[in-house]
Amino acid sequence: MKALKISLTTIVVIILLIVGLLFGLKIYGEKHPQNTQVRSLNLINPVVPTKKYYVKTNKPYKQGKDIAPTYKTTGYDKDGHSKKITYTGMKKLKKNHYLKIIKKSGVVKSYEEVEKKDIPQDAREKLK
Repeated sequence: MKALKISLTTIVVIILLIVGLLFGLKIYGEKHPQNTQVRSLNLINPVVPTKKYYVKTNKPYKQGKDIAPTYKTTGYDKDGHSKKITYTGMKKLKKNHYLKIIKKSGVVKSYEEVEKKDIPQDAREKLK
């Protein structure tokens, strides 16, 4: 019985340490967004939220023969709050199309084209 109590206590302490480490890493990453190592760790951190932004495609601001096109634009979340977003396309994107961009820890993880009707109302109004 005593061994079981010690084992359970050890497991609970380890879980609390891991959860504390994850939250500490999240907070440190928010305070130091330029730290690429912490940002990379936060990409797999389950307590760091994934955010969705909606953008209207525009002309790339940087593009070259051997360089993938890079875009700078303003994205809007589902509540219509704006955020400056820089993302790199796999190819040159068609202008005036709509994308849903998935960001985590300040990094664009993915994007996909969406129909205007699939964009939340508050974001759609800002994208006109």
